[in-house]
Amino acid sequence: MSPNPHFKFVERAPYELGHLLKKLPEHFFSLATATQDQALIAEAAVQHATHAISVLNKGFEALGHTMFLATSNQEYEMDPDTLTGMCALISHMAVEAQFLQETKDNLQFYMHERALGLSNNVEIKKTGKA
Repeated sequence: MSPNPHFKFVERAPYELGHLLKKLPEHFFSLATATQDQALIAEAAVQHATHAISVLNKGFEALGHTMFLATSNQEYEMDPDTLTGMCALISHMAVEAQFLQETKDNLQFYMHERALGLSNNVEIKKTGKA
């Protein structure tokens, strides 16, 4: 199987995901079938969302560890503005992670349903019954 031509620049996953979603038709999720290219775009979008979620989770863990070390270090006092900025960033990233997870889940569900529909159509054509 050849590599997916739409899955590139993995280090820029959220950016690529947005552009891939723009390539899909507005009514993509209501389509009974998708073209092969649309399926590849959706598959690449799922891969980018999965990668971005993984990076965000690793980053959350690292930030949490860093904040724990900074707040438990008696010799270092964290600047309140720095702490406020980190909290805002973490909150923002959590919302982005939720969007990425929902987008990935929706695309996977649609592609799974589409695959089931295609296999059911093949059965109907072979047997003549549903």
